[in-house]
Amino acid sequence: MRELDYMERVAYAYARALQSTDSTVWVNRRIPTDARVKWEQCLDIGCAPALFGVKDTSQISREMIDRLAKDPRFVWMSVDRMAPHGRAIDPELVNPLTGRRMTGSTSGGPVNILRGIHDLAIGTDGGGSILGPAIATQLVGINGKGLGLVGRQPSKSTDGYPLTVGIGAISHTFALARDAIEVLLGRPLSGRSEGLRIALDEAAPRGALATLNQHFAKVESFSKQGAFQREVGIKLLESLFEHSDVVVSYEGPVDVDAYSDSLATGQHVDDRGGKFLLRCANIVNATAVAIPDEHPARGFVVMAPEGYQHACNALSVAESLAAQSSKTDLYEDYFIRRMRVEHSGFFHLEV
Repeated sequence: MRELDYMERVAYAYARALQSTDSTVWVNRRIPTDARVKWEQCLDIGCAPALFGVKDTSQISREMIDRLAKDPRFVWMSVDRMAPHGRAIDPELVNPLTGRRMTGSTSGGPVNILRGIHDLAIGTDGGGSILGPAIATQLVGINGKGLGLVGRQPSKSTDGYPLTVGIGAISHTFALARDAIEVLLGRPLSGRSEGLRIALDEAAPRGALATLNQHFAKVESFSKQGAFQREVGIKLLESLFEHSDVVVSYEGPVDVDAYSDSLATGQHVDDRGGKFLLRCANIVNATAVAIPDEHPARGFVVMAPEGYQHACNALSVAESLAAQSSKTDLYEDYFIRRMRVEHSGFFHLEV
């Protein structure tokens, strides 16, 4: 990419951010200067700096934001909307992919990625607030709770579970989300993953089984029946971790047929909301990765127990699934390529 092309992309993204008052609460007015400086710093690296947004929550410390903002590969674009009171849906924001209410509570960041405002959203996850929004918008999401990336103070889910939120990243590529987690963590995420024992959801597409059988030692199936109930899902996930290194659940469609939100449903959440083990991963302190497949608002949730090596295992499995997963050409054209090259009428001339 040429510098002129990159700065043009930044200009259009900046204009969109200023206009998108429903999904952004603050826009970095220094973005043109910051982007040019980072471009010059990245000349030796050979990559264009990625634009990122941060969820509007006090759970993410300024120190953590600065780790990304100071890295030559990332430019801070915005602070992104959070669903009110950490809700599982955002009643005031629409999912650009499904046309339904946006999944929460990391709601504004994924919307801004689909709008072309930035490439990466930093968010928090208490009961699925990174994994759910990622799958709902067909993006990659990583919750770094199992790596020790946690919020600043204790919290609780909308159905009363005490918890500490995990901090993570959402992006349109697995590589960019992982790079962001490595910067936040301060160390690379790599290691041997041979001989892994994988528990695979029996509802997963056949291609997933073939992929995992090709790359890893042992794959056994499990049923997630009833796991839309959080207490059932927690017990199932803890049980699976006793004899599996990595658990892979297939989930969705997220918040399409019904909303998986205990407030909107009067505490009665059922399987039509498409959320199962993604609601439980943070509560059991797992490292968890959401990988979309070709079906809108559906995807895999890859989970491993707490700890660095376990996290590397989860990322290795997730990367293999990401390499085999694909989005439709229409999705790529509309949300990834076109939204980054068109100005969409943001600049008007008066005669």
